[in-house]
Amino acid sequence: MKRKIILVAFITLAVFSANGCGEKGTIPDELIGEWQTTEPKYEGCYFEVTKLTVAFKPKDAEIYSNIITNVKREEDPNEEHILYTIFYKDESGKIYQLSLYYYPEINGAVRFKNQTEIVWIRKRPY
Repeated sequence: MKRKIILVAFITLAVFSANGCGEKGTIPDELIGEWQTTEPKYEGCYFEVTKLTVAFKPKDAEIYSNIITNVKREEDPNEEHILYTIFYKDESGKIYQLSLYYYPEINGAVRFKNQTEIVWIRKRPY
């Protein structure tokens, strides 16, 4: 009987570990949607965030979608933005990250951490 309890406990622990036991972040509603910018060099481009995927539409190319594996939220009370880092994997399984500053006071605009001069506005929320 003791072996059975230990086995059940081990299996339960393994299942929770595989599923992240709720530790993985989830995409907040304020990031879900299609994001565009008025920056001329990105005309015809957009990116899209859903609860499960992040997709990028480059100019004159097909959209490519990636599976979100995790999201991290960092908030500094001295800043006007929230930093979200979205971890995702491509078709080959390679992991990438997308870091966005979210500005709730500026109608929910976002800026890429590596391109803070460009503002992206949600055009189509879901």
